[in-house]
Amino acid sequence: SLFKPDYDGLYLKSLPNKIVHRAIINNLDSVSYPVSQIMPLVQTVQDRFVVEIQRGCNHGCRFCYAGYIYRPVRQRDIQGVYDIAINGINRSGFYEVSFLSLSAGDYRGLDELFSRLNEIFVSRGISLSIPSLRVDSAGPALLRELSRVKKTGITIAPEAGSERMRRKINKDITEQDVLKAVEVAFSYGWELIKLYFMIGLPEETEADIEAIVSLSYKILDTAKRYNKRPDINITISPFVPKAHTPLQWDRLEDREVLITRLNYLRRKLSHPAFNIKKINLHLTEIEALLSRGDRRVADLLIEANSLGAYLDAWTDNFDFSVYQRAGEVFKERYGFGIDEYLKTRDKKRILPWEFISTGISKEFLIRERENYSKGIWTEDCSISTCSMCGVCDFEEVKNRINDGRGLNTAGGVKRPSVTESISYYRMRYAREGDMIYASHLDIINILTKALMMSRLEPVFKGKFNPRPDISLGHALPIGVYSTTEYFDFALKREYASYDVKSAIQRFLPAGLRVMEVIASKSRFESICKMTKGVRYDVYSERLPDISVIQNLLSQESIRVKREKTDGVKEVDIRRFIKDIKLSSGVLRVYLLYENEGTGNIYEILDLLSMNNRTDMIIKKDRLYFTEEEMDYEISNTD
Repeated sequence: SLFKPDYDGLYLKSLPNKIVHRAIINNLDSVSYPVSQIMPLVQTVQDRFVVEIQRGCNHGCRFCYAGYIYRPVRQRDIQGVYDIAINGINRSGFYEVSFLSLSAGDYRGLDELFSRLNEIFVSRGISLSIPSLRVDSAGPALLRELSRVKKTGITIAPEAGSERMRRKINKDITEQDVLKAVEVAFSYGWELIKLYFMIGLPEETEADIEAIVSLSYKILDTAKRYNKRPDINITISPFVPKAHTPLQWDRLEDREVLITRLNYLRRKLSHPAFNIKKINLHLTEIEALLSRGDRRVADLLIEANSLGAYLDAWTDNFDFSVYQRAGEVFKERYGFGIDEYLKTRDKKRILPWEFISTGISKEFLIRERENYSKGIWTEDCSISTCSMCGVCDFEEVKNRINDGRGLNTAGGVKRPSVTESISYYRMRYAREGDMIYASHLDIINILTKALMMSRLEPVFKGKFNPRPDISLGHALPIGVYSTTEYFDFALKREYASYDVKSAIQRFLPAGLRVMEVIASKSRFESICKMTKGVRYDVYSERLPDISVIQNLLSQESIRVKREKTDGVKEVDIRRFIKDIKLSSGVLRVYLLYENEGTGNIYEILDLLSMNNRTDMIIKKDRLYFTEEEMDYEISNTD
């Protein structure tokens, strides 16, 4: 990239002397894999342990950027995948393993791998998943193993509705393959599948659009044989031409055509079982701009940012008019606008990304574009003859397919208990330091992962989406210290309370401290139901006068506004306030719990005009399990 491009419109006049060549890891087993990973204290979107089982895909779908730039196929050895999954789960606290690749179903020996892993994981409530599944690899054995613990979503991507278009894009699956995969999935208890289709492909006709409707209803009919009310999520995305693919020279379809076809599909696919994902075509145009732009597009992005564009992937933030205004500035500077980047390109000219070599020759891409128009298959070279794309040197850079044999599962693995004798535990813990700023959901995530990493064999509950059998007390307000937080959980066998305490504390971050653990052979009563009241101690140099406290307590009704999911509501919190006292320079606030909830300590402080909390420390120091306990303490407090 360290050269000064000489442009002729959208093309380069010449290539630089030095071409940037893609770096390739020839053998995945030759590099280390991060088994011991840094665990986030908050729940992440991809909340699972990920194992990369394969890199590259040779199916040759002609629209697919990743399928071309990550060639050739390199599969990790099956023993290595097994060991990474076992060690990663033992060190992470996740209860799902995802096997990552562009086409996971192509991995040789996947059925056997999943079967052996499930021998260890099923009893521990750990599920297996793959990002998406080619329909021709969705066999009964694989889906059976995927469904053993949790039925994660099944994603099927026919891409096109008609056989004609699938042949053009080199998607080597038939309608029968799709329906068979759907049948197998629903026969094993899946209730939801996701479908991906594209529209706006080159040479697409109305008949191809109608074929999407026809195939979708055939999928629905197949699903209803096993489930009367299946859920089918359908994403219909406009085709966006990508660099380094055979369709890199094609244009983005006109917006009016895309709108007409999308509206037609929404009308035709209005069945209650179908959930059609909304598409913002303006975002599609920006995607097309970025996918085939040159370095001058950076000027447009900087201009858009100066006009307010920020985090545009969040649809609430996206404002296309900002890009239109930035495009006008761009056009004044360079003589053409955004629309030029979306048009057809000349195969004889030098494209602005050709100074980067993926290893695939331009001649091969042109030949594949011709095969697109002719509807000619190009076979997967990892199982057939070489397609002469230019990537392999056949010595170091070549397809590497594991043999799928020789899996050794003995040794180094903790087996589940032979017999279960469920025991119940209640852990009291303190929150201090940075952990006073963690949300209730974050605390649940941290405690659950610590329990999973402790190797204490937690009990799971739930048929379709098993989760550890745990419960916590009421949520602690953010910014409050506490020594009276509770965490209940069940284990498959009996352990000494001291061993449980030390095993969990080992995996907790600073700021979460286990105070005590008690055991029981029967389930504890819910700590939330048991709790009748709470005491907060507030330390501050500016405490309210006793007259202010007495005035508040003398009121029969105290109404505050609370934001709910359905809007702002007024709540009378007077019944939650048991008492407020000043004792030895500490403000003590006693609140009651009722079925409708309780008062929030910050609401009380606001009512006492204690809005400046920079020098304030709030501690939740006591829970009361009877109101008599509360009355006794209050009566004996000066």
